[in-house]
Amino acid sequence: MKPDLLPWGPEPSIQKAPLYTQTLPAPYESIECPDEQTAVQLVNLKRRPIIHSKENNEFAYRTWHIHPQLEKLGRSDTGCALDLGCGNGRDSIWLACNGWSVTAVDHLPEIQRSIDEFSSRFQVTNRIHFVHSNIHEFTTNNRFQLVLLHYTWKDSNLQSALEHVEVGGSISVLVHSETHYRCFGSPQFTQPPQPPENFRVISDQESWLMDRHVRGFVWQRIQE
Repeated sequence: MKPDLLPWGPEPSIQKAPLYTQTLPAPYESIECPDEQTAVQLVNLKRRPIIHSKENNEFAYRTWHIHPQLEKLGRSDTGCALDLGCGNGRDSIWLACNGWSVTAVDHLPEIQRSIDEFSSRFQVTNRIHFVHSNIHEFTTNNRFQLVLLHYTWKDSNLQSALEHVEVGGSISVLVHSETHYRCFGSPQFTQPPQPPENFRVISDQESWLMDRHVRGFVWQRIQE
């Protein structure tokens, strides 16, 4: 199956929701949210959302919605990638469909079945290797052109992930932002650190992805 057949959601249009009496401190007086259901959650929390109303699309759901940060990285090159905390294998499968060789790591043994199912469906079984391991316990002698640390943020996980990036390679990190925490009350927000001296910042931005407000940043390793 061609990678372009993986399901994306349409770009949303923007519509303002009613205002509510209880608001967040600046700059959070109005909060963007991607759909009516998320808006209802914010209303129950007495927030003031801006609603993103999107067209109906049977494939427009979060499970297979690839973050634009990864899409840009994945389509710009190919090589060996490491997906730390791969979950259901969404990002690993997408990278494999775009020509990458992927090592997918997760501490849940049942993830193996999900990886096997989807890699078979998209005919990329020869490009994905699953490893059952905690992120901070994962070891390998290999380094990778691209390392993913998506929604598995811990300082210890980041330190482990950085060790696996080759010189010239990049690490892609996605975390729930402070805005997401202020909207929904979880997960607890932790301010990511500045990159170490042997890495440089490629990008750092925040945006809504379906029902998550996400901070995404990419660092590139410039020296040992």
